Amino acid sequence: MGQRVPNIDNDDVTRLLARDFGEAAAEARAILGALTGTHPGAVARITAATIKLAGRDLDELRTAVAVATNDWRDALSWAEYPRYMKLGRDAEQAVLRAAMDADWAEYQAWLSDDGQ
Repeated sequence: MGQRVPNIDNDDVTRLLARDFGEAAAEARAILGALTGTHPGAVARITAATIKLAGRDLDELRTAVAVATNDWRDALSWAEYPRYMKLGRDAEQAVLRAAMDADWAEYQAWLSDDGQ
């Protein structure tokens, strides 16, 4: 039972920054600069995860970046699979599958939200 993985690129990151931070997007981008070396090939995905975890708050963004620079997998897990993370791997397979499906739907809705 595998979890789906979002395909995030730099255009997505630019759009998310503008949507979630508006006039503070440049400041947010500067905070996110600490992520450049976290995991080659997945920086955009990790960046999107920290943006989601921040909930449009610059202080929370700093916290999320600190989490991601410590262990980028924590940021991805909590941003992309929050229900699954709360359940843990020992839950029943049907419950885990339902959590993964709900997590995927939530993440896709967040990612495609135009902010209005």
